[in-house]
Amino acid sequence: MERVSEPLRILQMVTVRWYNACAEYAINLSAGLAARGHRVVVAGFADSPPLVEARRRGLQVLDAYDFRPGPIHLPITIHRFGRYLRQSRFDLINVHRADDHVAAALALGGQGPPLVRTRGDVRPPRRHLLNRWLYERLTAAHVLAAEFMRPRFYAGFRIGAERVVTIRPGLDVEAFRSGPGNRWNVRDALGLPRGARIVGVIGRLAEAKGHLVALEAFSRLAGRFPDARLVIAGAPEGLTPALLWERAQHLGIERLVKLLPRQDDIRPLMSALDVGLIASVSSEAICRVALEYQALGVPVVGSDLNSIPEMVVHGKTGLIVPPGDPTAMAQAIERLFLEPQLAERLGAAGPTQVRENYDLPSMLEQTEALYRRLVRDRRLNGGPVIE
Repeated sequence: MERVSEPLRILQMVTVRWYNACAEYAINLSAGLAARGHRVVVAGFADSPPLVEARRRGLQVLDAYDFRPGPIHLPITIHRFGRYLRQSRFDLINVHRADDHVAAALALGGQGPPLVRTRGDVRPPRRHLLNRWLYERLTAAHVLAAEFMRPRFYAGFRIGAERVVTIRPGLDVEAFRSGPGNRWNVRDALGLPRGARIVGVIGRLAEAKGHLVALEAFSRLAGRFPDARLVIAGAPEGLTPALLWERAQHLGIERLVKLLPRQDDIRPLMSALDVGLIASVSSEAICRVALEYQALGVPVVGSDLNSIPEMVVHGKTGLIVPPGDPTAMAQAIERLFLEPQLAERLGAAGPTQVRENYDLPSMLEQTEALYRRLVRDRRLNGGPVIE
C-alpha cells in the first residue's frame, strides 16, 4: 500500500532546443516536485538550455539518449533507452514534446510505468491510426497547459474525460515580486524619461511574437503621445535588432524606440513599464510573460490568441485585441494612456488573477495527485511497486 508521503521516481523528458515556455513549465514542475521529496530525473539534449537550467537548480539530468539521428541509429537508441527505463524502475514518465512521446512509447513497448503527455505547444496532434494508438491506448493521461487545447486538439480522439486534465502553469507571485527594484532607477539607468508612457514588448525576437505589428501600432500613437516610448527586449530568433531598427526608422519612430538585449532578470524592466504588450500572431500555447506582467501589477494589452485570453482577463487585468491588428492594438494602448484609473485598476487586479488561477503550489499539487492516481491504478493492474 502506497503511503501518502512516499516519494515517486519520475522521469521528465524535455528535449527542447531552447528555453521557451514549454521548457519553463517542465523545469518548474521538476524542481517543484523534487522540493516535495520526489526523485526526479530530467532528460534532454546535452547542453541544451533546459538541461543547463535543470542543473543550475540542482536537478539530476540525463543526456545520454539523442533521438534526432536518422532511422538507421534510432532503433538502437530506442533499445538502449528501453533497457535504461527497465533498470531505473521509474514509477512514471512525463513527456513534454511529440518526439519524446513517441520515443518513450516505443521504448516502453506497452509495458512498465504510466506514460503522461503534457502539451505545452500549439501543434495539433495528427489523427492517423498509429497516433490514435499512441494517444488512446499507450498514454495513461494527457495534461493540457491551457483549456483552449481540449476542443481544438482532442475532440477527434476517443479518450475518457478523466484522462485529459488541464493543469495550468504556475508562478510564485510573492517570490517573483521580491526583486524588481525601483522603477524610477530602472528608467534612469535605461535613459528613459521618468514621466514617459512606456510600453514594453519582452520576449524572443521572432515573427510569432508580433514585433512588427507592435511597431506599426506604436507608430499610430507617436503623433498624439510624443512622450510615449516603446521598449523591445529579447534575443534574436529569426528577427534581428537591425531589422526592427530599420522598420522603426521607416515608420519615423526610431527616436521613441529602445532596443535591448535579452534580460537575465526581466523584473526590473517590467517594473518600469506602464503597459505590457503581447503582440503575438502565432504560438502562445503558454504565455509566460502574461503571468509575469500581471504578477508585477502591469496592465496588459494582448492578442486574442490561444492561451492569452485565458491568462489575461479582458476588462479585468488587461485588454484583448485581435491578433495582427495594429489599429485595434493602438486603440487599446491609447485607452490605457487616456484612462489612468482603468490602467491602475487592471494592473492592481493582476497579482490576484495569478494567485487564484496560476499558483505554483496548486500546479504541483494537481500534478502530484494525478501522478499518484495513475501509479496506484497501474499497481492495482499488476504493475511495478516501490520497494
